[in-house]
Amino acid sequence: MKKFLLDDKEIKYEITRKNVKNINIRVKPDSVVYISANSSVSERYIQELLLKNKEFILKALRKFESQHQNSDSLSEIRYLGQKYPVEIKNLPGETVLFMNGRFTVKTPAQLPEGEKHIRSLIEEWKLCRCREYFSRIYLDVYQSFSVHGYHLPMSQISIKNMKTRWGSCNVKNANLSINSKLIEYPEGCIYAVFYHELMHMVHHNHSEDFYRDLTAICPEYRRWDYILKDK
Repeated sequence: MKKFLLDDKEIKYEITRKNVKNINIRVKPDSVVYISANSSVSERYIQELLLKNKEFILKALRKFESQHQNSDSLSEIRYLGQKYPVEIKNLPGETVLFMNGRFTVKTPAQLPEGEKHIRSLIEEWKLCRCREYFSRIYLDVYQSFSVHGYHLPMSQISIKNMKTRWGSCNVKNANLSINSKLIEYPEGCIYAVFYHELMHMVHHNHSEDFYRDLTAICPEYRRWDYILKDK
């Protein structure tokens, strides 16, 4: 991990050397700038490129900082692309309910000392929804691949809290790892990640063929992928 100054703001960046023609710059939720570039590209040139793209980078960093600040509040919960109000009731039992566009957390724990426990109850509820949604969406996507003539092995799905990826595919054993944070995004985004990862069983890279076949089977892929990149 390296550091660089942009308008007196210290940023962290990481360079991955790949056999690619273009230099790709991505800012991810961990507030790190990830760069992929050919080994022939000098670090000085990359830093010059960071300066040229400083407005894009700083805007993305501000957005992630704002999201981190908003996540500190227990007044609302993001779920499937929407934000819903939360009511915390000091009652016996440990329950999170979602009804009529509103979350209710029932727990003996009280704010502010019980905040960590309340957050853990909400995260546990989200994890349960991940298991339900991801299993259903995986089967839908797998069936779509079958209809398009792809014969893929069945996958085991692991749900993880990943900082830099929405998903990953182990092509050797066909297992998928999916970011638990996806439950906060629209359902179309979740579908897009599953389509992306299953396509890696066909193409083991991000070649033109990969994106051609991915767009053919999931025509709205770029729309949902754009939302994930913009967050």
